[in-house]
Order: sequence, then structure tokens, then C-alpha cells
Amino acid sequence: MVAAATALPRAPIAGIGRYRAGDQIVEFEIGWEETSRDTVWAREQLIRWGAGRPGYALITAAMWQGPWVSPVLRACREIGITFGMADVFGWDSRRTATFARRLPLSLVFGLGRETAEALADSGELADLLGGVPAILAHADALPVLTAAGLRPGLIALLGPALALECPQRAGAHVNGAEWLVEETGDGLILSTAAERAHQARRVPLGTTGSVVSSPCPCGSPDPRVRLG
Repeated sequence: MVAAATALPRAPIAGIGRYRAGDQIVEFEIGWEETSRDTVWAREQLIRWGAGRPGYALITAAMWQGPWVSPVLRACREIGITFGMADVFGWDSRRTATFARRLPLSLVFGLGRETAEALADSGELADLLGGVPAILAHADALPVLTAAGLRPGLIALLGPALALECPQRAGAHVNGAEWLVEETGDGLILSTAAERAHQARRVPLGTTGSVVSSPCPCGSPDPRVRLG
């Protein structure tokens, strides 16, 4: 029965997300084909951080972040990484602490400010995460993590695109085969560079930064975004 169900045609849409473009909220479709490509790209980024089997990961995310985080979860499964999940809010920081205390984590992905501050306030942040070789966090958590002596890489949600810093920490990589990020006097803008269910055209991202198009020392040809 499972094999027969697998052979049936899949629905044309893999998911739906929302992002802010200037003063507007845009709903966007996510197709199966780009989901597969995004998973391949996410897998390459995790491998650059040394993620491999066997390994344990902690993924922290809010429900609305699913369109950006799902390729990372799929990549973990493909690599063979066992992962647990926690919410990004401060009230769930104890779950994050429990995973970090009980498992030899090789990757923590998605840390936000609330979780980082809650662990810092409890005095456990450095002890819990100091031995984790790969920490990827959102920009609002970076000051708290670096103050604790940690060296996180940056995660940036750029409209419908995901940007991930590599161990070189020289800017967050954007999949250049899928997205075009440009600098303007009013901030960064994003366009799709591939056939996707949702086509973006010069979407204002509401953030300032710079785009580095030269090859990264890690070997990736993808452009990098430096925020701020």
C-alpha cells in the first residue's frame, strides 16, 4: 500500500510561506522541484560545517519558519543526523538546555535572541554550547552568543530565500543558482534566478547590507550577504 501511494502523482505544491516585502506581506508557493534543490544546497552547507553521520543536531524554529527550515531538516535526514526540535521562544529554552546537556550535539541550528538570552541569564550558555562545533544563529542572537565566547555562524531569512554562513564566517551564502541579491541605496533587494513556483522581482528585503560576489575561501561560488 505504501509503495502504491508513493507512486501516485503528488500535489503540485509542497508548501506555502509568507514574507514581508517593504510594507506588504506576500504569500508564496513552494514547489516540489525547488524543495529538492533547496535540500541539496542545505546539505552542502551542513557538510561544510562538518555535519555527518553519526551525529546529533538541535533545530530551534518557530512554526512560521517552516519554509526556510524544512530543507535543513530534509538534509539532516539524508545525511543521517538525528535531530531534536525546540521552539525559539524563551519559555522553551529548557528544552534546548536538555538536548544540549544529554546529547553530544554536533550542530545547533536556528538559535534566536530569546533562547540565547534565557540560557545566558541562567548562566549555562557557554557550558551547554561551548563544545558544539557548529552553531548557526539568527542575527539578533549573535551578540549574546559572542559575549559568551561562542563563534556562531549567521542565519538570515531574506524574503523567501535562506542565507547561511559557512565556517569562514565571511558572510551568509545565498544559493546563487536560485536567487539574485543586489545592493541598492535603499537596502538589499531579491529576485528569483531559477524557475520556482513563486517568482520574486526586485523584492525589497527591508534590511541594509552588502553583497560579496567573489569566491569564498570555503570554495563556494555562491554570493555572500553581510548584514548591517
